[in-house]
Amino acid sequence: MQAPSRMPERYISKTELPRKAELFANDFEPDYPAFKESDFPDYHLFSNSAGGKNTQPESDNEWDATETKVETEAVEGGVIRPGYNQRGHWSQDPDADNYGKDSAKYKLLIRFDDMWRLASETNKTNVLAFSDNLRDFDTNTICRAYYLNDSDGAGTMGHTGILLVNAAGEGIMFSYGALEKDKFDSPARMYVGIYSESGVKNALTNKEIHSISNSGDLIKERYNRWIPYDITYDNGNKMLDAAVEATVDMKNYDLILNNCDETVTRIFSAGGINMYSRIIPNITYKEELERAINKKMIELITEAWK
Repeated sequence: MQAPSRMPERYISKTELPRKAELFANDFEPDYPAFKESDFPDYHLFSNSAGGKNTQPESDNEWDATETKVETEAVEGGVIRPGYNQRGHWSQDPDADNYGKDSAKYKLLIRFDDMWRLASETNKTNVLAFSDNLRDFDTNTICRAYYLNDSDGAGTMGHTGILLVNAAGEGIMFSYGALEKDKFDSPARMYVGIYSESGVKNALTNKEIHSISNSGDLIKERYNRWIPYDITYDNGNKMLDAAVEATVDMKNYDLILNNCDETVTRIFSAGGINMYSRIIPNITYKEELERAINKKMIELITEAWK
């Protein structure tokens, strides 16, 4: 089910207070930044740097590996490789120079480098392309976080992910889950997606988006509901740090103790948003939406009585 459209703004008088039924999930969507229509698919590359040359997909649903051409030197070198850093100096590890070894971006690039070394030749190309997108993604201006919910995931339980969006409208998504059918103390996976502004719009309009798996495969996901939260840049960095930590130091999946919902709510808590996991994502979504609507009602009532 797609989230209801936003109600038009209008003046609310003291005698015409809002009814709860009039407020919907997207009614309290912040106005910033505005999304723009684009013909680019959600996995549009931000740059044409060495790891991602000529990697534009052939269609919205296919990533055509036969059309992908990556420089031999880049493929052989992996994600972390010598080159010129942002100051124009030759370095054995320009990413460490540019971002710092303790940064979330560098830690995730190291994770991609580990993935690249175990990936198939086709998937190596995917990993390089996502790495270049990550380099171009501004992690310092993350100002909005979305609790994503796929109400049809895992049967009636649902599935959840988190989307962090920066001031340019670009996003990075994390989706945690089990690698095996055994859902208790099972090896885990974390899908990571990095999107242009149009890709973020796709994620929020019930369209397919692509992420990358532990092995470098392209994965299709779809979320039909979401709840937005405005955050400060500082809290945005803290949430990204927590998401990357969960990706780099991945704990085993447990349906009760450490599932997708537990992981996502912990990431939100790192940024000062104290969400309460009910273990079942669909229940968490419903109750968090209720809290958000109640908060919006209080804000509207307060504004009306000023």
